[in-house]
Amino acid sequence: MNEQNLPTWNDILHNTRASLTTARTSLADARDHLSSDWRPVGTELAQHETDARTCAFELIGQAKALIDQAKNVLYDAAHATTPRRRDHRSAVAQVRPPAPTPP
Repeated sequence: MNEQNLPTWNDILHNTRASLTTARTSLADARDHLSSDWRPVGTELAQHETDARTCAFELIGQAKALIDQAKNVLYDAAHATTPRRRDHRSAVAQVRPPAPTPP
């Protein structure tokens, strides 16, 4: 492999942050879809559908928060500052889907 074809560390940081921004935007779009009205107008969701929607909202929020943390760590690395979260494993361990609602 030719070293000249390899990206620099700054290129990698920039591209990774750009991809994370795209992922976060896609999560916002997914949240917006879940917030949309549906037809027939005035109908309610079944309980399991409401539970799934609520769970998805929560998980999307957690995913967006994790993306923000990843972007912050990379920003800090690019600017040689102390990372805002020293132990990224603890953040990942905190993300647990809510327990399913019994039928």
